[in-house]
Amino acid sequence: LRQLPNINSVWATLVVEELCRLGIRHFCICPGSRSTPLVVAVARNKDASACVMHDERSAGFYCVGYARARGVAAACIVTSGTAVANLLPAAVEAAQQGLPLILLTADRPYELRDNGSNQTIQQPGLFALYARWAKDIACPTDAVPVTAVLSDIDFAVHKAHTSPRGPVHLNLQFRENLAPDAGPVRDQPGSSSEWDARCLDAGSMARWEAGTEPLASYGCSVAAVSSLPTDMLQTLERARRGLIVVGNLTSKEDAAAVAWLAAAMSWPVMADVQSGLRVDPGPYGFVNVEAFDQLLLSGLLGSTLRPDVILQFGDHLVSKRLSSLLSNVVHRDRASLIVVTDAPGRNDPAAAATHVLAVSPATFARAASSMVACKRCRASDLLPLGAMSGAVQEAIRRSMLRRVQLDEPYVAFRVSSEAGPGAALFLSSSMPIRDADMFFNTAASNPLLLVASNRGASGIDGVISSAVGYSRGLGRPVTLLIGDVAALHDLTALRAVSECPHPMTVVVVNNSGGGIFSFLPVANHADVLEPFFTHSHTADFKAAAAAFGLQFARVSTVPELDHSLREAQRSAKHLVIEAVVPLPAKNVRAHKDLNTVCARAVRSALDSGVDLSWAWVGDATKPPVLLLHGFMGCKEDWLPLVERLKERHSCILLDLPGHGKSTWLSPAEGGKAPAPVVLSGEFAEGAVMAVLERLGVRSCAVVGYSMGGRLAMRLAQAHPQRFRAVCAVSAHPGIADPAQRRDRWEQDQRRSEELRAVAEQEEAAGAAAWEAWLQKWYRQEIFGAIAQSDGFERMMEKRRRGRPADLAEVVAGHSIGRLQDVWEWVRSGAVPALYMVGEHDAKFRQVAERIRCEGGARWDIFSIPGAAHAVLEEAPELVAQQVAAFLEQRAPAPPLQSGPASMFGGSEADSIMVASVQVRRFSVPLRGPLQLSAGEALTKRTGLAVELCTMGGHVGFGECTPLPGFHKEALADVEEVLEHAAQALRGRIVPKEMARLDGGFARWLFDSASDVEQFAQWHFDVPQMGVQLERDKMPHCVRAALEMAVLQAVAQAIGEPIAVMLAKAQNRGVESHVHLNGLVTRAELSASESWADAISTEHAVLKVKVGGVEDVREQGVLVGRLAEMVGERGQRLRLDGNQCWTLEEAVQFVEAVGPKGAQSIEYIEEPLQDPAELPEFGRRTGMKYALDESLEQDVWRPLLGDAHLRALVVKPAIVGGLEAVLQIQQAAGPGVEVVLSSAFETGIALSHYAVYASVLPQTQEICHGLGTFDRLAEDMLDPPFEAAVRRSRVAVLDCQRNLVGLGNTIRHCPHLEQRPSKMEMESVKELTPEEAEEAEMMKKFGFG
Repeated sequence: LRQLPNINSVWATLVVEELCRLGIRHFCICPGSRSTPLVVAVARNKDASACVMHDERSAGFYCVGYARARGVAAACIVTSGTAVANLLPAAVEAAQQGLPLILLTADRPYELRDNGSNQTIQQPGLFALYARWAKDIACPTDAVPVTAVLSDIDFAVHKAHTSPRGPVHLNLQFRENLAPDAGPVRDQPGSSSEWDARCLDAGSMARWEAGTEPLASYGCSVAAVSSLPTDMLQTLERARRGLIVVGNLTSKEDAAAVAWLAAAMSWPVMADVQSGLRVDPGPYGFVNVEAFDQLLLSGLLGSTLRPDVILQFGDHLVSKRLSSLLSNVVHRDRASLIVVTDAPGRNDPAAAATHVLAVSPATFARAASSMVACKRCRASDLLPLGAMSGAVQEAIRRSMLRRVQLDEPYVAFRVSSEAGPGAALFLSSSMPIRDADMFFNTAASNPLLLVASNRGASGIDGVISSAVGYSRGLGRPVTLLIGDVAALHDLTALRAVSECPHPMTVVVVNNSGGGIFSFLPVANHADVLEPFFTHSHTADFKAAAAAFGLQFARVSTVPELDHSLREAQRSAKHLVIEAVVPLPAKNVRAHKDLNTVCARAVRSALDSGVDLSWAWVGDATKPPVLLLHGFMGCKEDWLPLVERLKERHSCILLDLPGHGKSTWLSPAEGGKAPAPVVLSGEFAEGAVMAVLERLGVRSCAVVGYSMGGRLAMRLAQAHPQRFRAVCAVSAHPGIADPAQRRDRWEQDQRRSEELRAVAEQEEAAGAAAWEAWLQKWYRQEIFGAIAQSDGFERMMEKRRRGRPADLAEVVAGHSIGRLQDVWEWVRSGAVPALYMVGEHDAKFRQVAERIRCEGGARWDIFSIPGAAHAVLEEAPELVAQQVAAFLEQRAPAPPLQSGPASMFGGSEADSIMVASVQVRRFSVPLRGPLQLSAGEALTKRTGLAVELCTMGGHVGFGECTPLPGFHKEALADVEEVLEHAAQALRGRIVPKEMARLDGGFARWLFDSASDVEQFAQWHFDVPQMGVQLERDKMPHCVRAALEMAVLQAVAQAIGEPIAVMLAKAQNRGVESHVHLNGLVTRAELSASESWADAISTEHAVLKVKVGGVEDVREQGVLVGRLAEMVGERGQRLRLDGNQCWTLEEAVQFVEAVGPKGAQSIEYIEEPLQDPAELPEFGRRTGMKYALDESLEQDVWRPLLGDAHLRALVVKPAIVGGLEAVLQIQQAAGPGVEVVLSSAFETGIALSHYAVYASVLPQTQEICHGLGTFDRLAEDMLDPPFEAAVRRSRVAVLDCQRNLVGLGNTIRHCPHLEQRPSKMEMESVKELTPEEAEEAEMMKKFGFG
């Protein structure tokens, strides 16, 4: 020090050395004269490293990126004048992000200020609003002890790195000599640069000079938070729908703490792309809702999630939708928002925070650890969001992988997954970070990938420079994703890229400029959009890269981008990739298309977890009336009304979500839908509309009671073309006044809590708490004297089946304090409307009076004498009478738009012509060996898929999978017949009566010829060309397969589900579900010690395989015990003997079962080797029996009329399809059940069978034998048939949807055998002259 030539060098050396001792060892230098002393000091300090940048703005941002990477500041050295002003943008960004930054600005001495001196501005205070501390340091002088400047440096570094972290500004004045020269002072004759070394003699300087420690060390202040505030703790412990939101985190320790806390609390996490939790969730296994932005695209989720406590860590969220969610749930739903951040300033842009704790996430996690250890926090009801997010991400991934043309979402998707091991990703503001936040490919990204951006002020300047600083700070490669305009802002920073010691890949998304404005409202104003906002450019990025010696690639397709990214990773060199994407308008379209993909995935995820029970009762060809029950109700509440209406109408009854037989899958069952969403009013609206849409109902009347009436009015308001009339019974149109809405919302939340408490008590102590709550509910004044009415106990029996936990969510989700009112619709008089209210229901009489005043003449008001609120129970006949009269007088049904007469009449029917039939062989593995009653065990099911296409492009699928030992024909024989049939059916038109299945299918199949052939014969005298099908030579399984395909194609052509088409064709209704029986094998029957665990409790009926043992009586005793056990659980048994016993053995078996066990047995299927003895068996044992094998053996007809014949177990593939099943049922008569059973087919046939079962005329609920899907390891359907089965029920419309979806998946099905069919092989052989003539004629008429 004492040898330095002048005092400037002394002070500059002290500044640089002290910074190095404090850990600030990296300097970014912008060349300039006034800063020469500092630059020389850096150059001559062995501990300092430096980079040189000519643009001060770039240098500032370089230091921002460096600080983001290292967590410690870099020092930026600039000269005087506007060079200092250029640091302001970086200072703003550092201040907003809370990143440490040391700004060392050289300045002229005070005597040269404010007097017009060259290159002089007012530098002190330039960063006043953003600097954590600033000092204007006077010119170096030996009159002041040097400890003064050392102390300033120590304090500056402390302020930069202590919360709130940020920039500090040291404005250092220097006089000449600026260079490290002794002797005369430049331009000042007679002056000398000599200095007095006594300024170094302060007592502490001896220690400083001798050591390596700074003059003073400031301890980092740690927030003294050892436990959470009491009110915050209570808020967290009360939460039921907790949610963690994570914004920008700059510390790995903070990210790890949040991950641990989320896992320990069992709360889902919505993590911003800047959080670090997208790519490195850590070992804790928390639920990461990565596709939260796509989920929130659905207005349904945004309005229904209703988190009650949100714990937010970090700041500067990228997603606007997530920010809106936080604001809405606090202001609308009164949720609590706890903001935890040690970032500078106030982090509450929506003024929504209810609690703020200014500590780091790691500190908070330590303080919360005792609460977590004591398990005082509930697992969040929103955990299913993780599974829903996964489904959406998979949909995005599939959509991305199908792309060929490049677009902006794909660039973000691919860049996030192609960064190599040890690399990092820097994201520019504007569209790149938004796209990365939405389309980040977490599944393929490197778990060690780091992500950063400049989101403090979210500017697009200095981005390349920040990325270079980030790379230098990390000491690893960085990929930068940047827009073209942002790149132009910082184009000269490409020089810094070329000098970076670590490989950098700069991906410039070139959409010709300003693409983000196409997403904003200004996009609607074309006259200003292009010239003043997007302002297209023609910049040559290739030339720019070449100017700085950088490798370059221009890409415009997906393969080109993929190749360039991989090449960048392989070569480990700097590379600029210009990704040329479509212009902004097409970019908007690409985003909208992806949003549509995400919306479908969200809807599918919701639907997959919700299983609505409905019934279309009566003749489905008659005008439909939709009936919606009230709170705690069920579709059976409407049965008296159905009886009254069914003469002129059909009725669609639904169990709304959370009620009756409608179910939703909980998280424990693999459900993807959170309860607050699926049990909300908004979801109920969508679910009802989805059912109507899938049933093909275009117009109907709607009747709703109480909550259902409010839903009916909301539906009519939202879909005025769908509902021709509305009947609202004791229903409230909603509350408009904000104060009243708030009061009602709080009241409903309290009621919801009551029901949750009841549910918890019910789990612990049985149904007593639920019974007490119901009794209290119906003692309310609004229900009058219903408890004394004749129907009260009948109603209570239905209400006791309710689920308090679900109803707790329904109360909140349907609250009129939360949902928008419909008074405007009431006043509009859009459709004829009836409002009914009980005479003694004072509250709703006031509502009725208001409707009378405001609704006008379109509203009929009727008061039900003697009734209070529960009018459906108190006066069902009168309600039915009024509804029927209203519909008849005020809203007469329009002419039929569907049904057999219109379905197959006119030109629409004529267009259902068969164009082609394809036959494909497949092989599907089984879960394990399948041992049938004869032959070797099967390990796979091999069969034939039939695809029938019509001239209109409609498709139907069937399946033919012969079962060895049951079908007489081998697969090869069946295949030959099917291919023969495929040729014969080309050109045929489906007849009108096809869907009636009254023999018309058989006549069409065997007795008709191709209409093309008939036309050719008539007009051209062409000899007969076609192939006739012979009835006696066609196996039943082939006929069944062709019937499946034809029925599906016809239903598709007329735009209705197969089940609805069949129901209308036969003038009957259809049910939403088909119930399945469970199966108990002989081995499971023998293992009596494990019955409690092994035997299903969810099936109402269990089929037990019996026989196959020597001791008949012993097996009978076992069956008796099992029957008693399941009988106590409310289940029933069916026994299946497979014709195993003599008459005497069967009698002994029944005797051993015993009378008590026999009470729980429905029947025994085929007990005797000789079916002719079955009547005697029934007479001697009193037990009912069923037929199965006898149907194929054709010995069943003599048994019809026997009083003990209970059921026919029919395999459609054995008897010849649904038409044959209906003929058998008609022959059996109404007293005999028909149970459909499979022959171990795949999901194609099983789906058809489920549809058939839904329209079979039955007098009671039947459980069918279609549970063999659980033997399949895989399926021909995707999703598999198993996906349509929930809790032993098959959703019929899901089967329809899966069959339709097969058209998109069958060609890629992995189970198809890759070999040409016989038909395909024959198509390539050389044709004879006659065959060539025939082929030419067929081609002429459109059949190549």
